[in-house]
Amino acid sequence: VLVVGIDGVRLDTLARVPTPHLDTVADAGFLAPVTVADSTPTMSGPCWATVVTGVRVTKHAVWSNDFSGHRLG
Repeated sequence: VLVVGIDGVRLDTLARVPTPHLDTVADAGFLAPVTVADSTPTMSGPCWATVVTGVRVTKHAVWSNDFSGHRLG
């Protein structure tokens, strides 16, 4: 399994620019857009924790990039 994620890039923005190499990877597999709730802080830690776990910030408790106080298990 190969998961490609680009930190800080919105899918709608990425769709407006040529990305032939990423398109080749996506065409060989599938593209699964992930929606993150508007209430999720716009920092890498909380967003990636949401993407990886599939649960909201209120459940995994990653509120910043330092992961202090998290409930990731």
